[in-house]
Amino acid sequence: MRYLSSQAKLSVVVLLLGVACGVRSTETFEASRAKNSQTPQLGSNKSQGQPPSELCNRISDIKSFPMKGERGEDAIYDAFMDAGDAVSPCLIDKVTDSTVMNDPRSEPGYPDVEIRVGDIAYFLVVDITKLSFTEPFPQSVQRDYKREGVYAYFKFVKDPANRQRLQDRLRAWYQQNQKSK
Repeated sequence: MRYLSSQAKLSVVVLLLGVACGVRSTETFEASRAKNSQTPQLGSNKSQGQPPSELCNRISDIKSFPMKGERGEDAIYDAFMDAGDAVSPCLIDKVTDSTVMNDPRSEPGYPDVEIRVGDIAYFLVVDITKLSFTEPFPQSVQRDYKREGVYAYFKFVKDPANRQRLQDRLRAWYQQNQKSK
């Protein structure tokens, strides 16, 4: 494959993936994946159309959290995006949930950070509402964020009292935002 063009290599990889997944030439790879998968796919009733409180209880079921809000990577993440603002209040309620979960983000992470349901709830609030990631944080955390990135967030919420502060600020922001609509 060393002498093939990039496009030719991609075609070979797609063909091999199709063969490995048992795709017949008359069906698409995506259709075969949806048919053979145990995970709810985009458009599945198993994750979409749920009441917000039920959906909020599925935060830990998110297996892939897109970097820039891309759709189609995780059906449960997509269901949150489809629910939109209706799910924001229960997500804000979940910000203080310190239950440890697998990290669905594709980032390498930090050795001293365990991802919590509350972290993913906050990241979902940011994606759904388009809230600036640092807006609800104190000035000191906003300054740290400029130097340390998301690690500043994790340092802040490590203290349960700060998780509560974040939740309080989100509730105030949400109430203010709702009044302006």
